[in-house]
Amino acid sequence: MFLQLALPIARMDRSGIIYNGKFPDWRKDPIEIMRASREWEEAFYFDIEGNRFWITELGEKPDRLAEQLAVAKSYFQTVPLLIPVCAHRMIPAEPHEIGNPIFSVWQAIDTIHMGYNLQNYLRNEFVGPQHDWGEDSDYRHIPFWSKLAAGRFP
Repeated sequence: MFLQLALPIARMDRSGIIYNGKFPDWRKDPIEIMRASREWEEAFYFDIEGNRFWITELGEKPDRLAEQLAVAKSYFQTVPLLIPVCAHRMIPAEPHEIGNPIFSVWQAIDTIHMGYNLQNYLRNEFVGPQHDWGEDSDYRHIPFWSKLAAGRFP
């Protein structure tokens, strides 16, 4: 709702207004935005192949890469869907409640918390050098994503 009503499209600097295309324009094609939001999976496949990323939730690791990727693809369909907020900053679609944390999902091995809710994320990302990362208890637990962001996967 935030990005439908208050889509940030520009920022002001010393030279004037500069377009910021990092925020998805939910007014145009939300179906395409959500389809593209699944692209984070590609980064995980990269880590499975190049960084030997594997988690116990995937079960026993198959020997062949193609089988590993098939297992991962099937598993990733079960984790909470992420909704793009800005660039690779995402908010989980579940639970359907106010107060979900924001994750930065660059790769499996580079997934971190960016804010314990949307307001906190926006403040951390755009309002100056002081960041409020909060305490662990400030972050709602989101299956898979919270464990990944906390670095609790082997």
